Amino acid sequence: MSLTREIANKNSPVSRFLADTFGAGARGFLVEPRKRLKNSSILRPPASGAYPWNTVGSAIDYRIRYYFSAAPWHELVAAQGALNLQGHIHVDVDSETGRRDIDYEQSISEEFLRFFQDFDSFLRRTPVSGLKLKDEQEREFLRYCYVLALLDEVARSGLRPGTPLDRRFANTEQLLELASPMCIDDLRMLSRSFYSEHGALFSRRHVLNPTFEGSTDVSGADGDLIVDGALIDIKTSIQLQIKTEWLWQLLGYALLDYSDEHKIRKIGFYMTRQSMLEVWDIDDVLDKLMGSNRRSLNELRAEFKVVTGAMIEDDS
Repeated sequence: MSLTREIANKNSPVSRFLADTFGAGARGFLVEPRKRLKNSSILRPPASGAYPWNTVGSAIDYRIRYYFSAAPWHELVAAQGALNLQGHIHVDVDSETGRRDIDYEQSISEEFLRFFQDFDSFLRRTPVSGLKLKDEQEREFLRYCYVLALLDEVARSGLRPGTPLDRRFANTEQLLELASPMCIDDLRMLSRSFYSEHGALFSRRHVLNPTFEGSTDVSGADGDLIVDGALIDIKTSIQLQIKTEWLWQLLGYALLDYSDEHKIRKIGFYMTRQSMLEVWDIDDVLDKLMGSNRRSLNELRAEFKVVTGAMIEDDS
């Protein structure tokens, strides 16, 4: 069970720890960010009926991370999704090096290997990091991001009924056609907004899709982005809301960084449809959430490690 699923399960030791430790001050802490969000405008597609909201959300996550730097395809969660489609559900990961013990090029199907090779070719001829692409290039890149998002969903949730990936594809172009023109227009709008409002971040020190020392203790936990020590979770929703569980997710990631590998000093959200970036010093967050029961981040990490360690023992 991943961190997000642990948090969703109110009876989980992880969920109970986060709620008991931080719950008293959470509502008051989120009052001002929620006010700012309600006063923001919304970037929304002209969708009327069924629309792949979740897939579009995952696709813009990929696009935003590629503004910072281009990760090799075999390091993407999407690559695990391609493996899962072949039935290779489990991939051993070396706990010290983080290396995935598998030869991707020998293990995924020919159609998805060709897709990733074509994606590599696109990135070689079209640098994407830190740049505002020409419209045609941006749209092609977003089509790749959409397929990456579909594969990402398979990695995280399995092959769900109705997924467009549940068939064979003769070539990469057929895969890229899975993204409708409406989806691409929507993604382009969100991408351009992020570039215009937050392009100054691109040159800063960053970690993409970070995992944490304790990630395996909760059967999986990977963040979206760390920029200059700020752990940022990307949210794509037309709803004007900041859920308390989202705050638990950020704090959970920070606590799983047991030995402070990532030097996380701030946490926050980027709301793509409102182009709103909210980032807070983690010490200020802990002060406001915990009040007189305040402990240091290191103390909280040690407590959290006991909780996750007990879960591992219970499962063994």
